[in-house]
Amino acid sequence: MTDPLLEAFEQYSCFDLGYLEGLVAPLDRAIRPLSTGMRILGRAFTVDEVNAICKNIFNEISPGEILVVRGQDPEEKGGCGLMICEQIANRGGRGIVIDGATQDTPKLRQFGFPVFSRYSVPTHGSLRLVGRTQVPISCGGVRVAPGDIIMGDDDGVILLPQENAGEALRQVRFMRQARDFVDDCVRRGIDLWDIPGLKEMWAEKEQGLDYHWKVYEKWNQVNIPRQFLEEWIEKHGI
Repeated sequence: MTDPLLEAFEQYSCFDLGYLEGLVAPLDRAIRPLSTGMRILGRAFTVDEVNAICKNIFNEISPGEILVVRGQDPEEKGGCGLMICEQIANRGGRGIVIDGATQDTPKLRQFGFPVFSRYSVPTHGSLRLVGRTQVPISCGGVRVAPGDIIMGDDDGVILLPQENAGEALRQVRFMRQARDFVDDCVRRGIDLWDIPGLKEMWAEKEQGLDYHWKVYEKWNQVNIPRQFLEEWIEKHGI
């Protein structure tokens, strides 16, 4: 079964969502991908346990979900290794985010399953088959509820609460439309301040229009004449 919201967010990055002030929350920047180029996008399947080895996860996690673990261990024991990644991948999971440690890291990187963690250690966890699943947890200093949208890439991990998803999608579309227009102009050699409306947009931001998306929304509706770029291309042939 497809998830229309996840499909809609596929074209965006953590950088894009990072503009949506008040709607999203970045996890602690120490939680990083094991390898450059890893990307995750899915619904949070939460585990409230210091070790990710919780007997329920292998039976309950569904395709399209990301295992999100409150995994901080004061003894810095490993909470996620190759076996867990293989099991989650076999179940159709999209990745793992653990606020704690991975182990057997060379094999994890070779396996290629997206894993984001706070650190890696050579020591094993307690292997206790206990813990609660699908309850609100704290991961990376952020409250994560089951079903929330999780996105991760080389910039880190960002949380989008599911109740904010519709508005976030509306705003990020405005942001991307405006930024793509500006990027296209700059690539063609147009001076930044020659782009219609850009000076006015920045003036409004400096005057206290707090949210980026509000500025871009207004700009998209009023200030960007698409014919500007078309006429410029026709005139310069670029």
